[in-house]
Amino acid sequence: TASAYQALCTTGHGDIASVGDPDVTAFYDTSNVDKIAAVYQIRHASASYAYQIRCSVYDPSTGSWSDSTIYSQVASPTDGYHPAIAVCPEDGHLYVAHWIYDNTANLAQIRVHRSRDGATWTTVSDYALDVCVDISGSSGAGADGYEVGRLRMAFANGQCLLVAHVIANNETLDIRDRLAQFASTSRGA
Repeated sequence: TASAYQALCTTGHGDIASVGDPDVTAFYDTSNVDKIAAVYQIRHASASYAYQIRCSVYDPSTGSWSDSTIYSQVASPTDGYHPAIAVCPEDGHLYVAHWIYDNTANLAQIRVHRSRDGATWTTVSDYALDVCVDISGSSGAGADGYEVGRLRMAFANGQCLLVAHVIANNETLDIRDRLAQFASTSRGA
């Protein structure tokens, strides 16, 4: 059995400089074995693949973890990837959603990936949102744009609900922290 605390990935291990934004779910693999999948973002000290979203899968039958890379990029993500993971009961797949950035246009978008086993991932949607999130500007009175934050995702009846924490750059607003809600009838595609 898995102990209450297990280190999946730590700084100082290899060339890993930082680890953050974990999310976890339980799922059944193709052999109907109950497993646990955790996603997180890491920053490597190496510039060849500096920023990654990884998935670690725990197999209770062997007591071991296996790792896979879902997404990698050399450039630093503007506000972080903030990956979220959920399993869709209708098709048995794991889905991971995370932020991606167009730093030239100052826009954020959500990319969605899918896996049946937590090891092999395919991209379901490069741009899951109908409209990108404006990330232009910085905090200040009357400033435009948002800082994007954590994502959380859930499935019911084949539909995906995704919520995102965003912070308005406009400091004159009474409440700058916002919750954006997105829904998909195509499992995040």
